[in-house]
Parts: sequence; C-alpha cells; structure tokens
Amino acid sequence: MIRPPHNDGLASTPTLLISMQNGDSPVHIVGLLWLIAALAFSVAAAGVALGRAWWRRLTAFAALLSLVLCLAWWSSASSGAVIDVVILAGLFISATGGHHTRLQHSR
Repeated sequence: MIRPPHNDGLASTPTLLISMQNGDSPVHIVGLLWLIAALAFSVAAAGVALGRAWWRRLTAFAALLSLVLCLAWWSSASSGAVIDVVILAGLFISATGGHHTRLQHSR
C-alpha cells in the first residue's frame, strides 16, 4: 500500500490507504471514484424526474460511495459525510413508507 505524495493535489492525506495498480496515481483513482459518485447522483436525479423505479438503488450506491470517500478524507469532507447519511436516512424512510414497527408489550 502506498500513501499519496504530500503534494499530489489532494486536499489532505487520506485516512485510508489506496492500493496502487498498473502505475495509476492515487489522484486518478480517487478522482475517478468521485466522478462515478457524482455521475451516479446525476443519473439518479434524472431517474427521479422521469419517474423510474431504479433511482433509489442508484442513489444509495452513490451515497455509500461518496460516504466512503468522505470518511477517507474526513478532515476536509466531513460535511459531505453528513449529507450522505441524511440521504441514506431519507432513502430508508421513503422505502419503509415512514412506518416502523413498535414492540408490543403484553400487560
């Protein structure tokens, strides 16, 4: 495992280490992951606008990927992690219809 160089253009050194393969730099790998998350959010938004059923799954994927990336760069992306958690909570609430089960205590 190799840490990105200090002057690699990233906002800060990630907490998580990035595996290097085929000579790709960490900046390219991380940039590609952020691009995938952004495109997934954009396509999911189009899915909402078009009334497609798959938008929730794609939004969940985008939010989870974004959350992992935000956790890796917590010091500069913590607000993004909060937004991702809110998105995931909203998805959970919308999937359950806002209903949750209560434990029934017999008396």
